[in-house]
Parts: sequence; C-alpha cells; structure tokens
Amino acid sequence: MKLGRCALCLKTRKLEKSHIIPNSAFKPIKRELSGKVITVIDDKDTWVKYTNDSWWEYLLCSDCEDIFEKYETYSLGILKGAKKIEKVVHEQGVTFKNINYGEFKLFLTSVLWRASVSKQDVFSKVILHPSWAEEARLSLLNKKALPPLKLGCKLSKLNDPVPGGTFTEESLQQFVISPIPRRNRRTVSFLFAYSGYLFEYFSPAILYGDSRSKGVLKKSCIFLIPYQSITGVPELLDVMVSGLEKDVKGMVKFKS
Repeated sequence: MKLGRCALCLKTRKLEKSHIIPNSAFKPIKRELSGKVITVIDDKDTWVKYTNDSWWEYLLCSDCEDIFEKYETYSLGILKGAKKIEKVVHEQGVTFKNINYGEFKLFLTSVLWRASVSKQDVFSKVILHPSWAEEARLSLLNKKALPPLKLGCKLSKLNDPVPGGTFTEESLQQFVISPIPRRNRRTVSFLFAYSGYLFEYFSPAILYGDSRSKGVLKKSCIFLIPYQSITGVPELLDVMVSGLEKDVKGMVKFKS
C-alpha cells in the first residue's frame, strides 16, 4: 500500500492495488502459464511477450475497494454460473432470471470508470468526457446505479460456432484484451473482453433504438446474453491476426 488520493472518495488514504479489469479474469491464465500472461498489442513494433502484469495500480482506498469487490463478486459469480440464479443455455445464448440490476450496473460502471481514470497505457484509449466520468464516480460513491441507457452496456458470450473449432469455451475464458474504441453513428463505444464475454460500453449513452437489441442490460428480471463468434468481431480479429503476423516474423520473446 502507499499513501495517496483515492480516485473514488477523493480522500487522502493508504491506497490498495486496484485491478482495472477484475483480477479473476487473469487467474485462470496465470495458472496455465505459471503466473504469467501473454500480451499481444495491435501495432507493428511491440513484440509478443510474457508479463506478470495484471493491469493494477494504486487507485482506491480499502473502503472503496471493498465496495467494488462486492459488485464484482456478485456479477462475475452470475456470469460464471456460481450464483444461485436461474440460468438457461439455449441456441441464442444464455438467459438469466432475477438479476439485481443495481449491483450489476454498478459493477459494469466501475470497470469502465476505472479504465477511464487509469494512468496505464493499456487503458489510454478509454476517454470519457470529464462530466460523464464524474457522474459515473458519484454513481459508484453513492451506490446509486445509472439508468440503463446512460453509459449503457451490451454483453455477448464469446464462442466459436465452428464444430471442433480453434477456440474452446475454456480458452475463450482466458482471452483478455486491452479496451478497443469503436465509432458508432452518434456515439463512441469501448470493447472489453474477459471471462469469456464481450462487453461493449456506449458513451455518453446507448441510442434508444440500439438499446432494444439483445444483450443490453435493462431493468428487467430476464437478461438474455446472445452468443457472439469471436472471429465475427473485427476488432478482436485484428488483434489475433496481429499476433499471428508477429509470430511468423519471429517477434515473440518466448518459446512455445
């Protein structure tokens, strides 16, 4: 811990090691790779390499960290099937019933907000207008979830629809990317991928027409998260192609 200003409560306190993307997303990867993670950056010059970094920084005090941990435990517990919430797997995706909208929205907001205030290069593309970032901070501090459309989020469950394809459900749960911005009609969205899901955040808000599509979190007792082929997301495909090209060029700092 070190002394500093907590980004959430703005008080000078001892700061904890705060993970921007939940640390649980990195744990299964590190178990497979003896505590290390393979990083692939979508540019021409950065080599593919191992790292011990799970994208943390001294950001929050222990009290505020505990608040986020509660939302994270609840929400990821649902997505990973650990919570006792009715879950139905079908051809379209996965449907959950009786989700607590407030806690789930606060969790989603916390990840986007942390990325926007982070000083790490991997989150440098997540830019929120100061007024939107402040609204998100106050929402989290006051434990009052934002409405569904504001900083709205659409979830998809990543899959490989090809029988016997390259990506198993286990391997997709180990896939983590740094956020990627996407330009939409009148909004900007940010793509996060971890724990087998794709999260798309819309800033400052998701358009009403788009909010009616499957996978958008609403104040509803039924939440359908549709399947999304990992190769059907251009931004994710670009990252994978970049890694393959670097492997072919010998730009890899470890032996497979």
